[in-house]
Amino acid sequence: MKAAVRPLAVDRTSSLSLTRQLYMELSSRILSGELGPGERLPATRELAAETGVSRNVAMEAYEQLAAEGFLLGISGAGTFVADRASLGAVPRERGSDEADPGAQVQFEAEGSAAAEGAVDFLLGRPALDLVPYRAWSRIEREAGLASPAAVLGGAPAEGLLELREALAAFLRRRRGIDCGPEEILITTGALHGLALLADSLLEPGAAVLFEDPGDIVVSEAFRARGARILPSPVDEEGIVVEALPRDDRPAMAFVTPSHQFPLGGCLSVQRRIALVDWARESGCLLVEDDYESEYRYDVGPVSSLQRLDPDNVVYVGTFSKIFYPSVRLGYLVLPERLVAPCLERKRITDRYCAPLTQLAMARFIGEERLDRHIARMRKEYRRRRDALAEALESSFGDRVRINGLSTGLHLAVAIKGATFDRGRVETIRSAGAVIHPVEDYALAKGKHGDAVAMGYSHLSPDEIAKGVQALAKGLA
Repeated sequence: MKAAVRPLAVDRTSSLSLTRQLYMELSSRILSGELGPGERLPATRELAAETGVSRNVAMEAYEQLAAEGFLLGISGAGTFVADRASLGAVPRERGSDEADPGAQVQFEAEGSAAAEGAVDFLLGRPALDLVPYRAWSRIEREAGLASPAAVLGGAPAEGLLELREALAAFLRRRRGIDCGPEEILITTGALHGLALLADSLLEPGAAVLFEDPGDIVVSEAFRARGARILPSPVDEEGIVVEALPRDDRPAMAFVTPSHQFPLGGCLSVQRRIALVDWARESGCLLVEDDYESEYRYDVGPVSSLQRLDPDNVVYVGTFSKIFYPSVRLGYLVLPERLVAPCLERKRITDRYCAPLTQLAMARFIGEERLDRHIARMRKEYRRRRDALAEALESSFGDRVRINGLSTGLHLAVAIKGATFDRGRVETIRSAGAVIHPVEDYALAKGKHGDAVAMGYSHLSPDEIAKGVQALAKGLA
């Protein structure tokens, strides 16, 4: 590094891992411009010696930064800061239980109509048989006995302080979000949080930008509240910033930057910066749905978009995917100016959000049981992802193109020569598989006829193999 650059240091008393500390420090310096485009970084051995960490820690930090587009590695030359990775503004600063094999939870997701015995590649369904149900039940009981007045008397509209404090620490540690409990609003799920945003902040007829294809349920929820929907195209990386509207300025933009739904792309830091710049110029509030981003399989989870512009990004989170859907807990991380209007709306519509569940989740997070659960599930979901990818490649060879391998609980699968219209979907269902065409999630139809989104997290490798065989039979 240049002599003018401050030396790097790590804090071994911090709750953040050494890898995360190096990543956060280097990415912050790149975003602020302290480390400029093309600047050469020290070799991993030098960085390890400078900071007093192992070389593996330095390598993991570099790998994470490269995966997000901050760094470029050039064989024989070294590691360099990538172009267009500077935001020009520094984010604000602020000073295992084993799975219970006896808890076989039965779950039927909305919209699932699988034929008897068919394998349903449903999206977003976690492996409910692996939830540590007994441990969770014990924590709920202990929380209720320890705080009976809080449980029986209800919770404040913003949510219990215990949970908001635990979430603030969790989000800082795992998602790079620097917020206080006063900026967190507890909801009954992601859709509830989005409805609060729409009801609190949108005037009738206001335009809301949505990725296309994207989450149709969310777009319909906004449309039902009088919003005008503006579709914006995405590619295999995510939303196409160059195609964002310049004249028709939306009030909000709903985006999934860490794992685009349903195509599975992840926005590079260059596109994230361009998106933030566009939103600032347009006066548009960015709404970041960070669903499934904890499940990233090649390197650690990508930092949130909110980290780049906490004053203009609302972060939407839920426990439905990382724990289980009927826990009915979600949250918003709000810019300070939006806390009051959203909280006022929540006081009117939903004052008490499951106090006992909030207390239990606060303990579950505080004791790092949620971290351990995520780590355990990541290993299992990686195994199931690999089983699906291998089965598809075995059945379809070079006809198949798979996107979304790095993150989440589903894959976007395009099969050359296939057309997934209603008739073909029914034929495949009769053969023994329920598949979900990408066209079903598109606002502008006709661009993704050869593609399906295939969830794998709730299926065993044997079920996955059976389902892909049925898919191949239905396409034969």
